[in-house]
Amino acid sequence: MKSAPSNRLLTFLLALAAGTGTFAAAAESAAPWLPPATEGVTVMAQPDGKVQIVSAADQFAVDSIASFPAQGGEAFAIEVRTKVEIEMNVQPELACFDAQGREVPPPVVAPQTRQSTTQWQKFTKTFIAWPDTATVRARLRGYGAGTVLTEALAFRPAELDTYQTGALIVRPHPRTRAGVLLESNFSIVNRELISADDRDGDGKWALVLQNLDALTAPEQKGDDWRSNFEDNPNVILWTDGAVLKSDSVRSDRAPDAVRALHFRTKVHPDPYTVSVGDPGRPVAVSLDGKTWQRGEGGDEIELGVLPLADGVVELWIDACYADRIKTGPAYFDYVRLLPAVNKSENQRLFAAARKKPAQLSRGKAEETKVPVTIDAPGFAGATFWPARCGLPVPQGELISAENIAVLDHDGRPIPSQNRITARWPDGSARWIFVDFMHELSRGANARYTIVYGNGVRAEATPARVNIDRVADGLEVDTGAVRFLVSGKRFGLVENVRLGSGQVVQREPIDAEIVEAGGRMWSALQQPVTRIEVEQAGPLHAVVRVETKLAESGKPATGFFHRPGFTRMPAARS
Repeated sequence: MKSAPSNRLLTFLLALAAGTGTFAAAAESAAPWLPPATEGVTVMAQPDGKVQIVSAADQFAVDSIASFPAQGGEAFAIEVRTKVEIEMNVQPELACFDAQGREVPPPVVAPQTRQSTTQWQKFTKTFIAWPDTATVRARLRGYGAGTVLTEALAFRPAELDTYQTGALIVRPHPRTRAGVLLESNFSIVNRELISADDRDGDGKWALVLQNLDALTAPEQKGDDWRSNFEDNPNVILWTDGAVLKSDSVRSDRAPDAVRALHFRTKVHPDPYTVSVGDPGRPVAVSLDGKTWQRGEGGDEIELGVLPLADGVVELWIDACYADRIKTGPAYFDYVRLLPAVNKSENQRLFAAARKKPAQLSRGKAEETKVPVTIDAPGFAGATFWPARCGLPVPQGELISAENIAVLDHDGRPIPSQNRITARWPDGSARWIFVDFMHELSRGANARYTIVYGNGVRAEATPARVNIDRVADGLEVDTGAVRFLVSGKRFGLVENVRLGSGQVVQREPIDAEIVEAGGRMWSALQQPVTRIEVEQAGPLHAVVRVETKLAESGKPATGFFHRPGFTRMPAARS
């Protein structure tokens, strides 16, 4: 005979008094979790009583030290507070093991859901031990690599009223909100089977209403940049705040259209993929009131693609099957429609999208000229002014950046650095960037010509911007000056020297950032986490420098910086 949960709890407490209970070991441990079996996962107790779980794996699980003897059908409550990083989520589970210590897999695997907040979240969940179970442990399953903090783990046998709305059923996955949701309570034909009284055993389906606004208030408020809506993980948000709930089903019977809910409503005539919301426990569903299919709890019931040529959605749902593990009511929340598109038409469209246009091997233009005017101010002692010109190019005219040149006002080619920044589907250039040096001695409104085509060749550049990686970062030589871009501190440039070797500036540049609220912080105090040459060329180069950004919910620090450096040649005679 199976003992009641209260008797098993009494037995367990007596075992604790005798010093044989596993929970006593857990209470004395620095952390309530066993060493994880997943490689790359560590569990560390913190001085403040919290436990830190660090995972390099995309999925992991940790089990509690505390365990209980159990039999299938007994209830156990798990409470735990967790805090996760932005791309992670964790969920409590009940891990069940047989008499030989082998894990008993659950009949229904709960779908993975995204964590709604990076603030502390409290889970209060009750689970049922599966058949063939001999012992149970609390489990915390995580998704995503990063760090999780946990505290206040409580794990105990529980008394449970299985008729309590939503008890022991899987929480709906967010994917069930896609498509058109038809609320069950608005389209019942035989409304005499619906009661406003939430009473078990009256032979009716209870209409249960909930306050969605009240249920979405988290236990602990905090600043979370993703949304002001923070989900409460301990409740089920029935669509539109309403659900139909049957009596508890304790034995099987044959499906009966007279005792089943009859759902009927009109939609736009079209073929749809039709699903019924997860009933939580097994039910019978029929499209004609005569032929029935069994739908299990734990996921939506798929009814397939229905033509719905007359626009009528009609079905019967009967709570007539007992759940072999968790006796209780079944639920009817919604009918979901997704437009169904002809598969052959889809394939035709996909084939067209996958077809890659033929790639050109030679451009159509032989020599196309585009006049350019430079309006640059003069500077005392300056010789050259860096210029960049962006040009659109008609489709098919140009293939390679090597076929671009710059001519001065006398028609002589001058050195340039050319890039194709966008291409047409056939591979030809769509937009080009051309960097060159404007000679200030020619005055303002100097004229140049950009020329491109098969018969054009870029003018070679005798010197270039040189960037060398050194122990302290990147050493940049533009010809006119040399300087260091530090890989340790965010000082922009430092140790600046002229070509002659004369030091112009030794110390880094200390940029101060002042926020709208008046808070000030120094860029120089931000350690560099990444430094790399993002673009290298004879006339122009770009270095990317990054610092670590602040964690979500904390004051802002850190940023990205892309300084550009241009080669400054000597004046031509």
